[in-house]
Amino acid sequence: MLIRARKVLPSPLWKPQPPWLIFAWWLGPWKIGRKSIPWLVFFLAVLPTVVELNRLTPAGFLAMALVIACVLPAVLGTYTLFAARARARLSRPGTVRWVQRGTGAVMAGAAIAVATR
Repeated sequence: MLIRARKVLPSPLWKPQPPWLIFAWWLGPWKIGRKSIPWLVFFLAVLPTVVELNRLTPAGFLAMALVIACVLPAVLGTYTLFAARARARLSRPGTVRWVQRGTGAVMAGAAIAVATR
């Protein structure tokens, strides 16, 4: 007997935003980074292996700060965009059904593996 999933209407994940909120995409990762100290510790731990701190000039410091200010939001912003797409895709009933069947098959496989030991 097959169990049918009830139909779930997809909800809108985001609403159209005003054009000036494009800066929110750039500032969003900084909000994340400000509340999470591990990324700062990571940069401080990696910095001496990448840059000779004895030869670091103010211009070099500004260049590194500019690179970090551009790369960090780009990387975390990309993660955010992919997460939003995954959330949108996983909210579709067909995809939910596919994921449930896949996880059910994995659990059945694990049960068979445990039972045959």
